[in-house]
Amino acid sequence: MRSESNRGLNASISTAKSLISAIGIRLNPTNSGRIRNVIVKGRGGLGNRLLGALTAISVAKAFRFPVHIDWTDQYYSDGTYNAFDMLFETHGFDRLEEMPAGSVYKEVWDGRLEWSGYELTEQLQVSWDSVVTDITEIALSRKIADSYVYGGYFFDRRSLASLGITPSARRVFHKHLAWSARVRELSDGLPQLDDAIGVHMRGTDLHSNVRVDKFVEAVNRIDSSCPVLVCTDDSALADQAVLAFGDRMVPLDRTYADGQPLHYRGSDDSKVQTTLECVRDLVALSKCKQVVGTQGSTFSSVAADIVSQQRRRLVLVTP
Repeated sequence: MRSESNRGLNASISTAKSLISAIGIRLNPTNSGRIRNVIVKGRGGLGNRLLGALTAISVAKAFRFPVHIDWTDQYYSDGTYNAFDMLFETHGFDRLEEMPAGSVYKEVWDGRLEWSGYELTEQLQVSWDSVVTDITEIALSRKIADSYVYGGYFFDRRSLASLGITPSARRVFHKHLAWSARVRELSDGLPQLDDAIGVHMRGTDLHSNVRVDKFVEAVNRIDSSCPVLVCTDDSALADQAVLAFGDRMVPLDRTYADGQPLHYRGSDDSKVQTTLECVRDLVALSKCKQVVGTQGSTFSSVAADIVSQQRRRLVLVTP
């Protein structure tokens, strides 16, 4: 089965390369007439939008397209700052710090490029997929605008392979992104976690009735006595975890709003702090010896597979 799958993938790559050659496009093009800006709109939670950004960076690097990553939406910003700039330093690709001027595709973004994807889709009552462009279309289409808007929320390995691009998300992350000074400052205060199991319990918008005992069982099957770091967007789950794990819990202060998740919050004075704490949780999980995560959430898999210096074993729990 694997050999058949590999043959199919190789055939797809070969076909794509033939198409690229036939229409006069090649990787790392020198024809400046084909260059277009890629504007990446934040979509989903931290894990999803990071994977989308890594997809866009992969294409931007291969095709020498300038890229602007815009996370000014309400999930991690109050609209007055770009959360991506607050969280990351970048290197090794052509990154636009400001929103580019000129024509845009799709045309629905004309005069609205400063809007988030959430604002646009809510105001116009349309779907995300109707206002953003597929990454292969951005790479291969005849240039019809100065900028193209991308809104991917996973690492699109299949599309990248069809373009002859085969990097891993992990490699792209460590080669082209680094944590900002603000994230490093907060993360430097983390305790030693080499012997701890990291637990990510996703509640709020994804699961409304999370059973903490399922996570306790999963942890104890791995190690019933080691320290446990619990990261969750739900303050009620955090309280239950303290009772469930007792003295094994690794203490880590977090800012929760009354009745609201750790992130996904509106404009308020603690928005920056909660966003930084969310990223600190991602870093903390990546430092644990193993990670127990929530099925359906990319947060724990991004921590274990991409952010960590060495891949961590990941066990997923269905709450």
